[in-house]
Amino acid sequence: MQGRLPTLARRAALILMAGLLVACTTAIGTQPQTVLVAGATGQTGALIVRKLQQQGYRVRVLVRDPEKARARLGPDVEVVQADIRDAEAVRAAAAGAWAVVSAISAGSKEGPERPETI
Repeated sequence: MQGRLPTLARRAALILMAGLLVACTTAIGTQPQTVLVAGATGQTGALIVRKLQQQGYRVRVLVRDPEKARARLGPDVEVVQADIRDAEAVRAAAAGAWAVVSAISAGSKEGPERPETI
């Protein structure tokens, strides 16, 4: 259980952040905007996407595998295929987004997939 605590705490924080986006938009009376979610096909990312959709946001997802994204998230998301390590691709995906939420987890402790790189 000890090893899971950081993951659960991180997941809770990301979901709370998505809720705060909703609260901010409601408070200032603006129309829901597009939110980019990176890491949307993971457990936490998919929960964030659903929460944002429930609140009426347009959701754009940044993913490596578009087919997986469409199968997991349904047809109501805008899918952008890119590698998170490609800064220009991330900038392009974020263009016009009101907010960006990262639910990306690192794949390993060494090499290009380490947390510092991601």
